[in-house]
Amino acid sequence: MPRLTLKHLLPLTGAALILWGYRQLSIPPGSGYDQVLSQVKSGVLLVVLGGALLMVWLAKR
Repeated sequence: MPRLTLKHLLPLTGAALILWGYRQLSIPPGSGYDQVLSQVKSGVLLVVLGGALLMVWLAKR
């Protein structure tokens, strides 16, 4: 069974965070202001964090 090393874990986690962030940014029409604001904040944060992980992974290569 192959082990997950940091070499494999960083890009997988980064891609998962980016996908989760974009999922958070898909807000249904007619949502309340508070829901929109919280989802957009968390979505943008997740996308930036996932991108940072991918940048770290690329820098280590």
